[in-house]
Amino acid sequence: MMRILSNEPTRTPYLPQCTKKMSPSNERKETDVSTTAEPISFAQDIKPLFRDRDRASMMSRFDLWSYDDVAQRSDAILGRLRDGSMPCDGAWSADRIARFQEWIAAGKPA
Repeated sequence: MMRILSNEPTRTPYLPQCTKKMSPSNERKETDVSTTAEPISFAQDIKPLFRDRDRASMMSRFDLWSYDDVAQRSDAILGRLRDGSMPCDGAWSADRIARFQEWIAAGKPA
């Protein structure tokens, strides 16, 4: 991956802390992580990782189903996924986090 260096300070997009508590009756349903040899893409591999309620909880700031929004905030999202503070109702598995990281490393293909 090529990084462009500049003298301008980088700004991490703001991601709000989770404020909504999810009820236990809304059991978490995870999308399986793809293990096919097909190239990784947002549409096929990343967007399905975000559930309806994940999207709804962040919609006031950005859209987790929008390629542009997620690509722009990918480093901040990855940090929150790694520290377990996103999504609000429980941390992603290591496989899901690794898949998101692979997408970033691949250049964030749509």
